[in-house]
Amino acid sequence: MSNYSEEKREEHKIKVRNILIRRPNVSIRQIVKVLKSENAELDKDYVNKIVRELDAKRTANLDKYALKSAVASFWERVNETDTYLWQILTDPKQPARDRVMAAREIRLNYKDVLEVMFNAGMFDRKVGKVDINMLDVFAIVEKMEKDKDFRKTLNIKDS
Repeated sequence: MSNYSEEKREEHKIKVRNILIRRPNVSIRQIVKVLKSENAELDKDYVNKIVRELDAKRTANLDKYALKSAVASFWERVNETDTYLWQILTDPKQPARDRVMAAREIRLNYKDVLEVMFNAGMFDRKVGKVDINMLDVFAIVEKMEKDKDFRKTLNIKDS
């Protein structure tokens, strides 16, 4: 296996990718022949490695696309139901029970969407980790609670 610089490897990948675009069912030996005719003589094992890398990247991109389109489809369906639920929630003629149920359902819909996005790997969960910024917020809140002027502006009575 030949050792090439990163720049040369990228150049080789581009050449192999262009051949694969023009002839998708081409064999490794045929790719080597085409490259040889273009004055780029590369080892068949090296070309095979490049083809496998390109295939892996293409497969990963297709998986991400399929996943994102499925999540987007779910999001669209939730938005459709939320539109109807918001009409119920904002209509004063609806019974209070129905409006409360609509509000609860909207909240659960957003929770479900976030859960799907978390499960799809679109966000990272920080389970068991405390974010440093949160510690700073807690310190600031604690300091503000002890400050009498701040407590007066919020109308908090001293106990």
